[in-house]
Amino acid sequence: MITQSHITIIAPNATPFYTVSPGGALSITGTPVTPDVGSVMVLSGAATENQDHVMVIAHFTDGSNQILSDVFV
Repeated sequence: MITQSHITIIAPNATPFYTVSPGGALSITGTPVTPDVGSVMVLSGAATENQDHVMVIAHFTDGSNQILSDVFV
């Protein structure tokens, strides 16, 4: 069975943040974990004055990846 292993959020400055707790805490270090359904992930301190490109990527146990969101905010 293929399941999600963790989520990566790519910040506007291209820094990858990983889910490091089931509650959705983000960090650039640590061991990525699967967030619980309904977890709230907050990417703070990464904004600039212009529109910012943010990507959310799901990683799965079979090694595949899926872009969940690719937006300008």
